[in-house]
Amino acid sequence: MITMNMWWFITSLVITAFFCNSPVYAYDNNPLQDICVAVNDSQASVFVNGKICKDPKLATADDFFASGFNVSGNAVPVIGIAATFVDVNKMPGLNTLGLIHFQYNVGNKKATYLTFVNSQNPGLVMIPRSIFASEPPVPDDILAKGFQLDETQIAELRKKFS
Repeated sequence: MITMNMWWFITSLVITAFFCNSPVYAYDNNPLQDICVAVNDSQASVFVNGKICKDPKLATADDFFASGFNVSGNAVPVIGIAATFVDVNKMPGLNTLGLIHFQYNVGNKKATYLTFVNSQNPGLVMIPRSIFASEPPVPDDILAKGFQLDETQIAELRKKFS
């Protein structure tokens, strides 16, 4: 026979166990989403990556299209390119898509390439300048070890990119 004290103990134990396990079940939904076509509609339901998302069922091919790639873009002489930049405002389907990449034109003719980055408005990041001309500077011994160069070569690279 269970006494009244034992009953209170068991009840308290069950309630305590319930509340101690509750945080285990509290989590955010999976953030994975294949596409998030950006819209300016404040009534849209999903907000991802700084933009409001269109319902994926309403996405169209036009959301992933931008024109003007056949025209030479703005010159960036420091790195030897003329680029036409397309961001999420010109192609709403770019909102959550992106790749890290590099490109090199091995010919003497103008080249066309498509590139995507992982931000809705990424700008232009020049990796060599970010590494060799950063403030505060990355220590020479770390750069030498990371790029398998000696410190005199690192000094030459610093001169070139600063």
